[in-house]
Amino acid sequence: MKKRSRGYTFVEALVTLGIVGSAFMILMSVFSPSSQGVAFVQHRSTAEGLAITQMEAIKGAAYSANPTVVPYPGVASTDDYVIQVEVRYWDVYGGAFVQQVPEEDFGLQLITVQVTRPDQDPFKLQGYKGAR
Repeated sequence: MKKRSRGYTFVEALVTLGIVGSAFMILMSVFSPSSQGVAFVQHRSTAEGLAITQMEAIKGAAYSANPTVVPYPGVASTDDYVIQVEVRYWDVYGGAFVQQVPEEDFGLQLITVQVTRPDQDPFKLQGYKGAR
């Protein structure tokens, strides 16, 4: 009599494939949230870098009493990021920063740089610029 070498049956191969596939799906579900975290940190660091670069460009420029007429320098944005700069002016009489350019310049401005990207939270950075 001949001895037959026995291999795996089709049903055994399907069961094995189902178990391996299920394990793979569980493993992939573990890595999905971590990849979202990496994407958030990458967005945050890019937005922060752009905001810091913009703020340093403004602080390095000459003081402008009216930046709507003589604007501060801007930096180029990348990858669908939008950089917005808002300037508020110190009003000695009101004791607060105001949005309108005052008639008398008191030499202090509050600069807000906001970096946005679609489907992401905006990143804001504030700093002061003074006339020296």
